[in-house]
Amino acid sequence: MAFRAILPLVEAAESGAFTLPPAITSALAVERRAAQFASQAYTTRVRAQEHGTGIDEIATEVLDALARGAEPGSDVEQRLEDAERDRRLADLRSEVATAAQRRAVDRADTVVAGLADEIVHEHLAPALAETIEAAKKLVGIVSKFGGDVDDSGHVVRHGDAKLIAAVRELDGLVTRYNAIRRARQHLLAVLGQPAFDSDGSFAEFQRAVEAYGAAWNVRHQTREREWPAGPRARLLWIAEHAERVKPWVPTPAEQDAELAAHLRATGPQLITRGGESGIGQATPWYWQPPFNTDPAPERRRPALVVR
Repeated sequence: MAFRAILPLVEAAESGAFTLPPAITSALAVERRAAQFASQAYTTRVRAQEHGTGIDEIATEVLDALARGAEPGSDVEQRLEDAERDRRLADLRSEVATAAQRRAVDRADTVVAGLADEIVHEHLAPALAETIEAAKKLVGIVSKFGGDVDDSGHVVRHGDAKLIAAVRELDGLVTRYNAIRRARQHLLAVLGQPAFDSDGSFAEFQRAVEAYGAAWNVRHQTREREWPAGPRARLLWIAEHAERVKPWVPTPAEQDAELAAHLRATGPQLITRGGESGIGQATPWYWQPPFNTDPAPERRRPALVVR
């Protein structure tokens, strides 16, 4: 179910990485209460099945009476009927609780599906903007470390208390940034996958070409990156170049639209492994979106890229 698929998103929101619409948190609270009620009802049912509801006590009284040479009490039959009734009620209570839990999950799924775009635009996107702005304030403080900012030992050896505190704050921002990215990925279970940008070129940066360079559309093959590899240095790079690369949290439709706009604007181009240097061997390559869904049919012509 979609709601089950984005439970990590809910957990990240509860940790403070971002917020969620009140309707979702309310649906989650109802689902949890329904789950607790179902668990309690199931436990009661199991106990009734294993030990009976009062049957053990009645059996003990009957045995004691027989041991004294007396007849069991005249109320045994009535008490047995009451015990059987309680056992049936325990079964029914458990069945009702289980059905209620399923409906709570279904209702939560519906709420999440209806608010998916709102989660992206009004919750994840503002959280990303806050994270980037906070990281910008740290660029000047920890820039002295350069690529060594991800070497904690180097930071401790060569940084003062202020620098070390800044790096710790940066670690919190890295955690938040990654949580936002993972949340968006989990949310695709509700939103659906992009129809055209199947490689996710525009998933993180609105200006993917600026971020990935001339080989942007074969980045998954070349593995060429402008930014550092370490998580701290990478977030600092994103913050420093945010105006140029435009980090964002798009819906799949927005992601596809950005790719289509770029293709319409540029058309087929010669792209090489060597980037702007033009070094590399070019081979024909075709960009072919799904049938009858080409966002830029006038651009469906051979392009050249490097393998």
